[in-house]
Amino acid sequence: MRAGMKANGWQLQASNLNDPAVGESVGNVMGIVDVFPARKGGFLRGGLGYASYTNNRPEGSNGSGLGWEAGAGYEFPIGSQFRLAPIIEYSAGSFGDAYQPVAPVTGRRYSVIEFKLALVYRFGGS
Repeated sequence: MRAGMKANGWQLQASNLNDPAVGESVGNVMGIVDVFPARKGGFLRGGLGYASYTNNRPEGSNGSGLGWEAGAGYEFPIGSQFRLAPIIEYSAGSFGDAYQPVAPVTGRRYSVIEFKLALVYRFGGS
């Protein structure tokens, strides 16, 4: 078993330093646990943490809430301490409701499937 923390996100609209009313993104910070059911390199991943939504447009609203993820991967050794790990994950979460004067926005959520390639360094023994 392995435990850790990760921070990542997705940019839906690029921000612009010259125009502060532009930009939209989703980010999260999660605690994750990888479980290795067999001595080979396959693992299952689960995570839970903080999810945030940022919308810089004048009519936009920010939000935050709970996010989670589930996934699986496999570590291929590429030396005594390094592993290359393709991973597939499903992440989802909610951002709460936004009460704006014109029209409230409710049920804001996100979900995404990610395909990743990680380089893992193992401290200690092989």
